[in-house]
Amino acid sequence: MAMCWAAMTQDSSQVVFPEINSLSPLFPPRDLQSVAFQTESNGEKFLTRRLVFDASKILMLKAKCASTDVPQPTRVEAVTAILWKCARAAATSNRDGITKPSALGQAVNFRKRLNPPQPEKCIGNLVSAFIAKTPYSETELKGLVQQLRNGIREFSENLSGGSDAVSAILETLQAYTDLSKRDEIDFYSCSSGYSFELYADFGWGKPTWVSQIFLH
Repeated sequence: MAMCWAAMTQDSSQVVFPEINSLSPLFPPRDLQSVAFQTESNGEKFLTRRLVFDASKILMLKAKCASTDVPQPTRVEAVTAILWKCARAAATSNRDGITKPSALGQAVNFRKRLNPPQPEKCIGNLVSAFIAKTPYSETELKGLVQQLRNGIREFSENLSGGSDAVSAILETLQAYTDLSKRDEIDFYSCSSGYSFELYADFGWGKPTWVSQIFLH
């Protein structure tokens, strides 16, 4: 959608208009009044940091994350794994070495994961989250990448394997909310805008950095 707007602002002859009606059969109207997904804040202050990964370092990181099960990890998987690893190490250190099992929820564009797959240009808030879990002992990058791959595979199978995409999405979001409230698990939330066409040129040049905020 952003790319369409950007092309129109520059009077481009190559405007690709979004699909509007393709999702109606997959998402018929339904009553969702009883559904509520909300994470709670305990009033703590949050610290925001910007971490910049050089392209050559990401290539090295991908090589370290590669394994027999995931021979070619994506750069999103590699960067997410190192952030997850460091977050777990910091949490364990803050508890004087006491470890906990961990889970990570990551946002995912599920257009191509629907049955049938939908075009990237179809309009709608087609974003959900998959969940990756890891036991106490898993701290290696290769293992964390494997768990990320398992999480997205399970989400995709649940989404494409049944006839009710809405129920599959709601189940995942409910699990996401429940995990975020459990004290016995270290739960982290992550997202990547890499494949969401956020770096659109509206006539002033492409942005150098696109970020997201989280509001409670």
